[in-house]
Amino acid sequence: MKQAFLTITITSLAIISILLSGTAYPEEPQRDVIIGFHQTPETSGKVSIQCESSVIVKHEYRLIPAVSARLSEQAICRMKKDPGVAYIVDDVILTIATDEYANSSGLGCINSKMMHDNGIDGTGVKVAVIDTGIDYTHEDLDSNYKGGYDFVFSDSDPFDDSYNSHGTHVAGIIAAERNGIGVVGVAPNASIYAIKVLDGSGYGLTSWVIAGIEWAVENDMDVVVMSSGMEEDSQPLRDACRNAYDSGMILVAAAGNTHGGNVTYPARYDSVIAVTATNLNGSPASFSPIGPEIELAAPGVDILSTTRGDDYGYLSGTSQAAPHVAGTAALIISSKMVAEEPATATDATIALRMAVGATPATRDADVDGDGRATSLDAVMILQGAM
Repeated sequence: MKQAFLTITITSLAIISILLSGTAYPEEPQRDVIIGFHQTPETSGKVSIQCESSVIVKHEYRLIPAVSARLSEQAICRMKKDPGVAYIVDDVILTIATDEYANSSGLGCINSKMMHDNGIDGTGVKVAVIDTGIDYTHEDLDSNYKGGYDFVFSDSDPFDDSYNSHGTHVAGIIAAERNGIGVVGVAPNASIYAIKVLDGSGYGLTSWVIAGIEWAVENDMDVVVMSSGMEEDSQPLRDACRNAYDSGMILVAAAGNTHGGNVTYPARYDSVIAVTATNLNGSPASFSPIGPEIELAAPGVDILSTTRGDDYGYLSGTSQAAPHVAGTAALIISSKMVAEEPATATDATIALRMAVGATPATRDADVDGDGRATSLDAVMILQGAM
């Protein structure tokens, strides 16, 4: 259930007015920040950027009580003193979790063909790829692509312009069509949506990611996969992930390619399933992180998938592992639809964790006996135990 917020106080309205009052001089250095309030701005009082001030309000969120803005240090200092402000944090840049040096031979398999042969293929499940966009004209993706939004350029055309076809590659792992050509995705009939929050170089602002998560909630996505990360925590991003999870959405994220370092955010949040990468033999990939926040492992070394221009290519990283889990989540939900039974995000999350024996009570849940979560493990667990 979506979290409801109270109407903004007079104090917070006064804060918004600071952003519109023209208090910053054009020559003053500007900072990109996210400003959180203790209560949500009224719908009728949405921030307008059509003013003569050099201060720019970029986005007013509905998922969390906050706005993203660009303003001067002086304005930031004044606003920090106001009791209506919960926080002011930098609009941190996220980067793609990819590593060109990590590519090696071998292609993982998570045993999803049996599910496809039994009519469990992701039909009716909506998966949002929060990434660099998708080449929605690709012959292996065009039938499954259903729409999206571009928060980098603020338009409804989230086409992938990245140098390595990152978002298109992720989308193919999840839902490349079962059409006799190219590759087959984990959930080859799932509906794919592109939420572009990273530019062609693979960089994006936290505020774009939050807006993307918000779009996913408002457009009733079942599963969201994020293959970008950052080293520092962000309260507004944490709040957005938590509220999205509370709304009933499954959030999956790449744990980061930190070569034995920490798990990155947003994968590190409790509301997000953190996924690390394994090689063909099921061993941790050399670039994978280490930490208690890691929940699942999936193939992430030398993965063949779709790239721009009806092409295919290999990439390695936790970015490639995360969509394997997202696709498996889609199969779990799809399996309950086939059985004409409701499947919640909680059901799917539990089944995924049980598939690797996440608790003593589920230690024997690994159907294949290989210690890794597979589509077969998770779906059989859900059908037999939920």
